[in-house]
Amino acid sequence: MRVAGWATRSKDIVAGMSRWNPEVALIGVRLEDGHRAGLNALRQLHDFLAQTRLVMLLDSDEPMVIVEAFRHGAKGVFSRQQVSCGLAKCIRCVLAGQLWANNEQMHYLVEDLRAHSSAPMVTAIRIDQMTKRELEVGMLVAEGLTNRDIGKQLGLSEHTVKNYLLVIFEKLKVSTRVELALMFAGGHREGLSSKSETRSVNDSAIPA
Repeated sequence: MRVAGWATRSKDIVAGMSRWNPEVALIGVRLEDGHRAGLNALRQLHDFLAQTRLVMLLDSDEPMVIVEAFRHGAKGVFSRQQVSCGLAKCIRCVLAGQLWANNEQMHYLVEDLRAHSSAPMVTAIRIDQMTKRELEVGMLVAEGLTNRDIGKQLGLSEHTVKNYLLVIFEKLKVSTRVELALMFAGGHREGLSSKSETRSVNDSAIPA
């Protein structure tokens, strides 16, 4: 990675971005010109910098800030409270075209999407391609559960849960847990659960 430039005020970020033309931009929520000036810069950058993937650097996991960051074009969020070595992984994943958020941050996104969406994002066609167990795993991911928690709830090993996720990712054409959770969160859990109940009870787990 190479740092193309840096700035500490929102207007300088907006002005400098067209000059630096970075592939990924890391923008702090709090800048010299305001507690949430970074969000204002993000809104402006989203309007004319489609080629740059934006990551919001958070001071804390405040739900409203996380939701606003994604709503205004961020492809990832990373908290200063997280282990710093994870930032490089976050940037690489965003650069590769993926979304980035941890389980707690993802939960806030899912809840906001559920509150403001009435149309299922997992379509009937896609649901029909999935087994009962795959639907169960997908819904638990949408609730923000880890592989270990999902395994405990469904009586599966972590390795088996991971294998299920690989199959689900392929079927739904997604590459991260965040994208998967957002797809499931767009619909009503009751509707997806009802659909899953019509599956054969003989669905078998992928061998660990």
